[in-house]
Amino acid sequence: MQPGDLVFISGTYFNSKSKTYPHNMVHVEIWLGDGEKTIGARWHRGHVQIHDSYKFVSKSYYNMVYYFRSIDTWLKGICKKYLLAK
Repeated sequence: MQPGDLVFISGTYFNSKSKTYPHNMVHVEIWLGDGEKTIGARWHRGHVQIHDSYKFVSKSYYNMVYYFRSIDTWLKGICKKYLLAK
């Protein structure tokens, strides 16, 4: 992982009426490259913040799985449609 890479989170919403997304993706943050630190908006506050870890307990979803993806291939114009858990 390099600074700027993405951490995607899939999960299952507690509320079965919540809109679902492809691959059950529920959140994404940007890796800062310092331990587990990321930057992103959580908890419906609308504020982007630096977080000590990409791991957190959500009030909206559970069964969280983390996917780590480099943006290098995307920057080179290569877009592949697949997700693999780390």
